[in-house]
Amino acid sequence: MRRAALAVLALLPAVAHAVDTADLSPGTVELAGAANLRLETGTTRTTPSGGTETKTDRGSYVLDASGFYYLARSVGLGLTISYDKESEKTEGTSTDTWALVIGPAISLHFPVASELAIFGRGAVGGAWVRTWGGSGQPDVGGSGYGYLVEAGLKYFPLKQLSLDAGVKYQYLKLTTDEVTYDSGTTPVTIPKTDVVTSGLAFVVGLSVYFGR
Repeated sequence: MRRAALAVLALLPAVAHAVDTADLSPGTVELAGAANLRLETGTTRTTPSGGTETKTDRGSYVLDASGFYYLARSVGLGLTISYDKESEKTEGTSTDTWALVIGPAISLHFPVASELAIFGRGAVGGAWVRTWGGSGQPDVGGSGYGYLVEAGLKYFPLKQLSLDAGVKYQYLKLTTDEVTYDSGTTPVTIPKTDVVTSGLAFVVGLSVYFGR
């Protein structure tokens, strides 16, 4: 019995370290940045039977940044910004599109081991999109709203730093502006259009903590 008690006492510093490493105290500030694993760059070559080859270069990336203030050990409130950029170029015609979502967010944090914690994040806010057309095509803008939900795992190599990995679902509902442009012969009007996009992506990121 005495040996068991001594063993428990010997483990207390390790337990305290585990709680101190993965646990967040009220007043902690978290700054998180992440990139979706939809980072893409590449080329597509299309050759119709008896036709001419068409080459399309494309690239895209998504970056997220968040800031949270923890009112309790497991609940933080803050702000999230998500930026999505896509580009495509075909035979001298290029199109660039960016989408931006900014809004209030909530973070949930639950330690499960000495250096591990499960996290969940959610945000909702305004969304804006703009496409830059090329070769006489007009620029088109739009606005609406969006929300995102993310869940995953944090690993703490240091008390002030965690490596984050998880899955994110994002939903956007936008209405593009009506645009009239000169096509070279007669004016052409692009009407307002409702656009809904949604998708699931793997996310990797880094969080830094202050005030722990």
